[in-house]
Amino acid sequence: MLLDKIECHSNVDQSEWDRLALSLGGSFFHCYAYATLETCRAGVKPIFVKAFARNGECVGIVVGIVSSPRLWPFSRFCKTAVVGALPATKEGYSELEPAIMSFLERDLRAQGVFQIEIRSFESPNSLKVLSTFSGKLSDRVEFYLDLSRPTDDIWKTLKSTRRNDIRKAEKLGVESRFENTMRGVQQLYGFQTESLQRRGIQFDPFYIQAEWLQTSILDTQRARLLVSSRDGVPVNAGLFGLFGGRAYYLASGSSRDGYKCCGPAHLLWTAIQMLKSEGATTLNLGGVDGPIDHERGRKDGLYNFKNDFGGVVIPQPCGLKTISWLGAKLQSCLTLSKQIVSPKSFLMSSSLWSKVHTLVSSFYQVPWCVPPWGWAEFRACLHAVLKGRLVQGPDCRRFTDQVRSHLRVSYVLPVNRGCTGLELALRALDVGPGVDVVLPSYVCRAVLDAVNEVEARPVFADVGPDLNVTVETVKAALTPQTKCVIVPHLFGRAAAIHEIETLLSGTGIAIIDDAAQSYGARCAGRLVGTFGVWGVVSCGPGKSLAGPAGGVVLTNDRRLYERAAAIPLAHEDGRQVLGRLLSFWLWRRFRRWTLPIKLLLTRFVQTEEHPFPSAYTLSNVDAAIAVRQHDTLEQNSIQRRKNAENLLSALGPLKQYNVTDLSKDGMALKLVLVLPPSGPTVEEVVELLAKVGIECQPGYTPLHLTEPVAGPSLPVTEALWKRVVCIPVDIEFQNMSSLPRLSQLWLESATCETSNLAPTV
Repeated sequence: MLLDKIECHSNVDQSEWDRLALSLGGSFFHCYAYATLETCRAGVKPIFVKAFARNGECVGIVVGIVSSPRLWPFSRFCKTAVVGALPATKEGYSELEPAIMSFLERDLRAQGVFQIEIRSFESPNSLKVLSTFSGKLSDRVEFYLDLSRPTDDIWKTLKSTRRNDIRKAEKLGVESRFENTMRGVQQLYGFQTESLQRRGIQFDPFYIQAEWLQTSILDTQRARLLVSSRDGVPVNAGLFGLFGGRAYYLASGSSRDGYKCCGPAHLLWTAIQMLKSEGATTLNLGGVDGPIDHERGRKDGLYNFKNDFGGVVIPQPCGLKTISWLGAKLQSCLTLSKQIVSPKSFLMSSSLWSKVHTLVSSFYQVPWCVPPWGWAEFRACLHAVLKGRLVQGPDCRRFTDQVRSHLRVSYVLPVNRGCTGLELALRALDVGPGVDVVLPSYVCRAVLDAVNEVEARPVFADVGPDLNVTVETVKAALTPQTKCVIVPHLFGRAAAIHEIETLLSGTGIAIIDDAAQSYGARCAGRLVGTFGVWGVVSCGPGKSLAGPAGGVVLTNDRRLYERAAAIPLAHEDGRQVLGRLLSFWLWRRFRRWTLPIKLLLTRFVQTEEHPFPSAYTLSNVDAAIAVRQHDTLEQNSIQRRKNAENLLSALGPLKQYNVTDLSKDGMALKLVLVLPPSGPTVEEVVELLAKVGIECQPGYTPLHLTEPVAGPSLPVTEALWKRVVCIPVDIEFQNMSSLPRLSQLWLESATCETSNLAPTV
């Protein structure tokens, strides 16, 4: 089903939205109630989204809020959006959810929203969708009670401590009853404010707007407000939604006396009984943020309280995505200004250096993925431009001759990028519809794009502790329809492709040796790219041969080469090649100076985005750069290894989690760490290195989490992918003078206590 458009409203007809909620998803009401609660605050507006198919039918709904500061320009560019749940779609069409979120993101960006928080309340496809659209994922769980069971059975599932609390409250004379009145709303807000302030959370009460909550939710009989009293004095209150036979916890609060007389437990048990009597079959007790360690338990009061009521615990992650750099920087300025105005909070917070870093975090001394270009590359570019040889010229043949001689292969075909080479190799092997292609889930998406381009069926394989596929994981992924296996070598480390080649020998299954990220690495004494029937080399950003684009596909089979060479490839336009060259050079090499200009232009000048060409031949200027990079391939590899070793020595205990091959057989494009589950998080390591000017990034999002493709379980990939951090060790790193400071920060950091950590890879 194709999505045509979305409509965003700030006011909706309740009867219409009730009908949509029942037909598209019951979780809608929880989001509606959340939006209603939050929009009682100043500067917060609701957003109701309807998604339409091309036939005009509404096929999805989304509810959220948009909040903004009061002071311009922050009120224009610092808006934040919170979506309570992923879209509810007609008949559960999971493919519509990413499409609706893409439409919504563009609309919110146009409104000045710089950050979107995406929650996934009762969303079955939450991990797949959030992995695609969220820059940062956080763990979260929700608790569900089955109210269709007899009351005695529910009582027996409560832990003994909660049953004792309820009995104690009854002995102390605590009574809980419905009070859907303005007075009850004000008591709820008062208790909620008091509870949050006891936990150190600033929460401004909004009694005046309570009338809006009463008329929109309580008077329409879509929520129940319970107030617990002891001797006629209110001690705690809770608000529960009720819609379509499903009940939801919305808000609660308690006084100190309420906790002493076990009021919260009594109120929740009373709510369970009353909601059950009104026909509710399920009660969602709400969520708890943060990672949950089920083996060791979690000493969290809110988690334990909800878990003690015997509910089912279901993971429902959250995602946080920054969609506007300008808004993020303005928000940092606003936060800093507030702290300066309040000297107490400013002094009690982290150091002044971290605040300066927040404002100028784009000015990294070692930016991500800087090309190791010298005067030779610049002179080659200038020569190609002055000679008018951007597209065609002699450098294409020089580069193919270099690769042919280095790898000692017979046939080399130049292409514009590695994905094009994979596509040509698959077509030459007659891989198409009805054929299975095995590839790792943990890999660059360009590999999957090539498989999709030929309309084959991808079958994802698991990886080993070094993040590459192994002979065991490939064997587990094979099917009767498998005709090809793609074996990439990630981050400069060669996979055990010689074992995979032995496994598939005589089976008729072809191997494509994807050396895009590891050109120059060796496996069992042979250079990668020479295994299997096809080899692929890429010259893109962050590769051994770093450049704007380019690559080759190579083989020793003349028949396959002739079939691939017969596939027509067009030449790029010269202006497009020159524009990509300038953008790559300025962005990669001088990023810390060009970043503000580029993002400001992107913000204020709406330009049409052109996708990268899918299948072109290699341009002469890209080949000219690749030739010079090939001349210094070994020299650059040696320097990267030295940089990685120096960095590891400064990282202290973290060096035991390194999976990068620092031997002469590896290329060490990046220093890759797989952090332990009980140690520092990826975000903490990225922040630590950012303080000394090193820009890091997490690893890939597994493809099987973003693609609705059935296949075997991938336990290692799912266990490791959130713990991978990639650190640049490019040539510019040799000028770093902050490694002693990094060592000191590591020792001072409270998050880096590793006395009880054990290697997991």
